Amino acid sequence: MYLIARGHHDRLMRWMNDCLAQYLPFKYDEKKPPGKVQLAMRPIQLFEVVFPESEYDKVLSILQPYNWRKKDAPILAGLRRLFGAKPIKKGVPPDPNFYRDFVEVAGIGVKKDKWIGDVEQL
Repeated sequence: MYLIARGHHDRLMRWMNDCLAQYLPFKYDEKKPPGKVQLAMRPIQLFEVVFPESEYDKVLSILQPYNWRKKDAPILAGLRRLFGAKPIKKGVPPDPNFYRDFVEVAGIGVKKDKWIGDVEQL
């Protein structure tokens, strides 16, 4: 099952911990009585990252949002349409000062900020 949950970080973590405390009956073997299996919660998080437009390359070097496979292109295009975003610039080298081991980041797109005169509206 896939779902989206939104709320304050502390409340979401409590909700997730409560879900993880649930054990459900599960038949492991036809010859044995049912056992219990823990409800698994595997977060897939959607982030809206807000930054000054002038720092676009720096943010790309930090996030490295390049983990899409070619076969995912139709999904990516649909998500971009959903968010009204444009493709993310490719080829920015990673900043070596940021930890990203065992973290996969797949960028969807970028949307321009609104401006009022000379002031960027983050």
